Amino acid sequence: MTHHLFKDVDLGIYFSDSDIPDIRMNDREWQHYFSIIKTKVKPVQTRNRMEIAMAPLVARQFSGGLTSDHETQYERYCKYINSVLSCIRKGGEDYCYFLYQIIDLVKFEPTLSAKYLPEEECFKVTLDKRS
Repeated sequence: MTHHLFKDVDLGIYFSDSDIPDIRMNDREWQHYFSIIKTKVKPVQTRNRMEIAMAPLVARQFSGGLTSDHETQYERYCKYINSVLSCIRKGGEDYCYFLYQIIDLVKFEPTLSAKYLPEEECFKVTLDKRS
């Protein structure tokens, strides 16, 4: 869980025991939390490099065994995040499912826009075109 970023923020019932938002949350409520995330997450210095510098907690979650195609879970996760970054940097949109994915994307793209889609239980991510 990534709640260490929110020690002083009441996440209420929406992120009680996981990085998956509760489906009772709506996008308006998510935008409130997302604005807090953006103030607490520090951007990486090498924004243009598509390498991911993960928090130790998240790295531990993904450092497990090999997948069926001999990648580590961490390597697969890095490819996923890099794929999302590549898509949104080209003006597209992509989808994320966990709070820690949003946090990692904000590290590389502080102008990230993330809309919560409760029906699909995911986030639609793009770059804020106003920036």
